[in-house]
Amino acid sequence: MSEINELWILVDKNGHNTGRSYLVVRKYKRRTGYSVRQVDMSFTGYKHSSRVEKFPTWTEVLQYLQDKHPRVTNYGITASLKEVIEAFERISPEAREFWSEEIKATKGGEE
Repeated sequence: MSEINELWILVDKNGHNTGRSYLVVRKYKRRTGYSVRQVDMSFTGYKHSSRVEKFPTWTEVLQYLQDKHPRVTNYGITASLKEVIEAFERISPEAREFWSEEIKATKGGEE
């Protein structure tokens, strides 16, 4: 479902049988920074993606996901640190190595 530089965070299972919503965080490979977008996937196979928000640091991404960012408002779905950590636990070992600094920072922020 994702590449090594993408983290798919399941944030809503849409209990009324219409699909699932994810927040997709992408870590840039060739430059510093991250992007975040919301993806809605229906059971019929239809996908809808929101506008991409770009951030220079992981701290700003976490603030945005929790709707605590000082400059950018998250009008969509939010994610807790627990949901972010659960998403990190589901990725492959290669991806876990790629995201190692972010995993360490997120687990440190949870405590």
